[in-house]
Amino acid sequence: MRKIYFFAVVALALAACDNDDKYVDNEPVAAQITANIGNSISSRAAGTAWDTGDKIGITTFRENEQGVNESKYVNMEYTTENGEGKFTGTPMYFQDAQAEVTFTAYYPFTGTEGTAPAIIENNTRAEQQTLGNQPNFDYLWDSRVGKKGQPNINFEFAHKMSKITMTFQDGEGTDVNKIESYSFDGLVLEGTFNPATGEAKAKEMDSETLTLNVENVISGTARPSIIVYPQTTAGQVVLRIVKDGQTYKCELAFAGGELKAGTDYQYTITLNKTGAKVTKSEIHPWSLQTGTGDATME
Repeated sequence: MRKIYFFAVVALALAACDNDDKYVDNEPVAAQITANIGNSISSRAAGTAWDTGDKIGITTFRENEQGVNESKYVNMEYTTENGEGKFTGTPMYFQDAQAEVTFTAYYPFTGTEGTAPAIIENNTRAEQQTLGNQPNFDYLWDSRVGKKGQPNINFEFAHKMSKITMTFQDGEGTDVNKIESYSFDGLVLEGTFNPATGEAKAKEMDSETLTLNVENVISGTARPSIIVYPQTTAGQVVLRIVKDGQTYKCELAFAGGELKAGTDYQYTITLNKTGAKVTKSEIHPWSLQTGTGDATME
């Protein structure tokens, strides 16, 4: 009887362990959200660090038994409280241990939690091209897959806009510190961003002139970048530089006649008495493109 009793206890213990394991496996597990831009956790919209209180929107998709994607969590508002790249918000749970869930995320957050965000319309005119305003339209997007056994979702956001960076260089007998303004002719300055797909694009409309008034230009030091919508340019974009009342004209060529998403186009402009010259320049935070061209005085 003692042996029978012993084995009965063991059997009960094993059954209890088995039941406990099943119970634990059925417990919901919350997704843990972190977000980087490219390869740097501190890099963010417009090339700066995440700010305290920055918000992203997250939507989840899971394929049901009929092969149709269902969204349990829609446009969930997640915030980085300390600007360190860890985001928190209303918990999003994995229920099924085997099911994979797709997470899409965009920046900056818009709309209302629980409601799919609408396509965002905006413009990139001169008043928007400040360090304070650029993060509002430097759109970011990414998609990741997670499951219950792998609840850590680490978004690697990509820039969805295009960027142009100018550096002005003293040439023979010139001083770029006297530049008063520079402008771009041939860019479309209105566009849209779709938070569901991550597509940013310029509208089909006439191009405009984007003029930036400047002072204290330092030779060899990059100016703050402008951010514009990805677009196909109708020919070349014309750069005009005003210095001492004289206008310098330069044509900027983009590979394939296109400004691509996530690309920073950098130009170094050397001003001389009789004109200016454009040289190639590498970029780092966004993907590399180079540009060439010639400039003459008007």
